[in-house]
Amino acid sequence: MESGSTNGALRATVLVAAAICVVVAVWLSDEIAQHETFAFDTTVLETIHHATTPLLLAVAWGFTDLGPPVGLTVVTALGAVVMWRAGLRAGAVIFVLGAIFAGVLDLGLKEIFERVRPGLWPRRHVAGDSFPSGHALQGTAVYGTLTVLLARAYPHRRTLIGVVGTCLVFAIVASRAVLGVHWPTDLIAGMAIGFLCLLSIVAVIERFETHGLFASVRSSRSHTGMRS
Repeated sequence: MESGSTNGALRATVLVAAAICVVVAVWLSDEIAQHETFAFDTTVLETIHHATTPLLLAVAWGFTDLGPPVGLTVVTALGAVVMWRAGLRAGAVIFVLGAIFAGVLDLGLKEIFERVRPGLWPRRHVAGDSFPSGHALQGTAVYGTLTVLLARAYPHRRTLIGVVGTCLVFAIVASRAVLGVHWPTDLIAGMAIGFLCLLSIVAVIERFETHGLFASVRSSRSHTGMRS
């Protein structure tokens, strides 16, 4: 009963978080479409810029390289290979498709909003539109999914994995503000949308794990172990 109540509380928490993300994403999209966030975005970015040091800039570039396109592609491929070799082939395919969906969604929203990137101080040129942040959206979706799957695979290290994964996502997202290539509201909305993508990917994987190919893989591996 304790396990059931814990799972129920977790599901309720996730549903509340998802609802909050939907509200935040929709509200910010509307505010940005009406150009209502400029004062907030400018104040936050200028505050961050005044506190930035050369060392912090170097660290920010390191974390930003973990995002799309190159860093995230490598991580997605490695994650899929590990899952495939572990026999979780449906999960590997779903994970890759989920990462691709997050990327396509990001590009589609950028085309719709066509928000210009910040230009408050001289910085390295970054191509593409600003809203939402691809690093925030795709980073949350991909690294978040990997964090959830790893936490489930290693339950005795769940807390550590959760903390490390969460900190990594926030570091990647924060790096974009430090570098001045995104408005803060780009990052907030990107994380909200990315979290919804994360939940969708994990939900589909869980469905296969419970009712489909994952269960078959585990069953066959279990029988093989019994025969050996």
